[in-house]
Amino acid sequence: MKAIIIGAGIGGLTTGIALQQVGIDVEIYEREQSLKPVGAGIALWANAINALESIGIGRALTENGVESAMTGLRSPDGSALMLGDIQEFRSIVDKPMIVIHRADLQAILLDQFSGEIHYGKRLSTYQNANSHVTSQFDDETSVEGDILIACDGIYSAVRNQMFPDSTSIYSGYTVYRGVVEFDYKRVYSMWGEAWGLGKRFGLLPLSCNHIYWYATLNSKEGQIVPSNLRKQLLLQQFAEWYAPIEAIIQTTEPILQHDAYDIALLDNWSDNRVILSGDAAHAMTPNLGQGACQAIEDGVTLSNVFKATQNIDEVIRQYEAKRIPRANGILKQSRLMGQLGQLSNPVLGQLRNIAFRLMPTSVRNKNLANVIGYQI
Repeated sequence: MKAIIIGAGIGGLTTGIALQQVGIDVEIYEREQSLKPVGAGIALWANAINALESIGIGRALTENGVESAMTGLRSPDGSALMLGDIQEFRSIVDKPMIVIHRADLQAILLDQFSGEIHYGKRLSTYQNANSHVTSQFDDETSVEGDILIACDGIYSAVRNQMFPDSTSIYSGYTVYRGVVEFDYKRVYSMWGEAWGLGKRFGLLPLSCNHIYWYATLNSKEGQIVPSNLRKQLLLQQFAEWYAPIEAIIQTTEPILQHDAYDIALLDNWSDNRVILSGDAAHAMTPNLGQGACQAIEDGVTLSNVFKATQNIDEVIRQYEAKRIPRANGILKQSRLMGQLGQLSNPVLGQLRNIAFRLMPTSVRNKNLANVIGYQI
C-alpha cells in the first residue's frame, strides 16, 4: 500500500508518521523548495496531545513546549469575564494545554518522519484509475499511489479540482502575531485572552521565557500593513489595555500579519481514491485553537482506520464518517466565537460580556470538554 501526501505541514507530516506506523509506504510532495522555520506559537490542546502521544511524540512535546493550564477571558482593563484554574481544567481533561513554537513542532515531526519528502512539487492535477491514483505536478513529473491525501492547506489544489466552487471565506478581521522574550513575572496571572470592541489580544507562555501573543482587529480584506508600521498601529489600538500588553508589543520584532479565513462546510471529502485532510478539508478561524489540532486528529484517525482494513473504499467511508461531523462542528463553533469576539457595537459588546460573566461553570466545562476532551 502506497500513500501520496500533498503538503508537508503539520497535518501532512503527522499523517505520514501515523501511516508509516501501520506499514504503509508514504511519500510527501511539498510545493515549497524547503521547509523554513516560520510562524509563531501554536496551542495544542488535550485532544491533539493524546493523538500525538499515540504515535510516539508525547515526550518531545513536553521537552520543547510549555504546559499551560491557566486560561482566562478578560476585558481590556483586566477584569475577569470568565476565568479557569488548574483544578477545574483537570476535571475536564487529563492534560494541560501545551504551547510550542510552530517551528519546533515542525522540527519534531520532521525528525520522526522516515519517508521521502519531495520539495518544489506543486500539484497541477490528479487522475483516478480503478487500482491507483496519479498525481501530476507543474514540472511535468507524476507519481502513482493507492491513495492520495490532500494536506495542502486552505488553498488546496486538490480541493479546487474536487470542488471547483469551494473558496475561502474572509472572517472580517486580520490577525497579528509575535514571539518575544519577556519576564513572566510581569505577566503575573494575566495569561489568556482579552476582548474589546472589534479587537482582541491573547497571551500564552512559550519555553525559555518567551511569550507568544496575538491580536485581532476588524479590517477590510487584504489591508496588510507594512511591517515597519505594524507596531505603531497596535500600540495605538491597544493603548491603555492592561499591563503588560503595551510593553510586549513594544519589544516584539518582527510582527506577523495575516487575514483570517475559513471555508464553507463540506459534506464530502473524497473523490474515489483521493481524500482531503486538515485545512484542505476544514480550514477554520483560529478562535478555538483547533486548526492544527484537527489536522492532527485527521491523520491519526486515518491511520487507525487503516489498522482495521486496507480496502480503500472502506477506509475512506470510515474516515469521513468519523471526521466530517466533528471537524465541521468545530469549524462552525470557531466561526461563531470569532463573530462574538469581534463585536464592535458597544451595546452588543456589553451584553456579550454580561453573558460570559453569568455563564455557569458547568455549561462552560461541558462545551470545552466536547472540543478538547475528545479521544480518537
